[in-house]
Amino acid sequence: MTGGPSHPPCQRWTLLAEPMRQRIVWALAHQPRTPTRLAHALGCSQPLVSKHLCILRAAGLVESRAHPRDRRAHIYDIRREPFDNIEDWLDIIQRNYRRRHPNPTDPYTWN
Repeated sequence: MTGGPSHPPCQRWTLLAEPMRQRIVWALAHQPRTPTRLAHALGCSQPLVSKHLCILRAAGLVESRAHPRDRRAHIYDIRREPFDNIEDWLDIIQRNYRRRHPNPTDPYTWN
């Protein structure tokens, strides 16, 4: 792939290193939810979930929209584009590794 990311999406990696944020992203990858529903599903407090959602939203990893039946509540979901960027970056690493190590049974054979 040409024109892909030229550097790692470091800030996003750092944000996703936090275990609660990983759990939130994993849950949202399966189903959009309100902070209250997320807290219930993850077995933690709603203020804790809201704190992490705020950080994830500021980084552009999640987005929210008004709940259709309750305009005071918001439904959160992951954004696809940032995760595509991470996937593209990992793909570049894998392709370069395979090019340098064509024999998968001997990872110490360098090209």
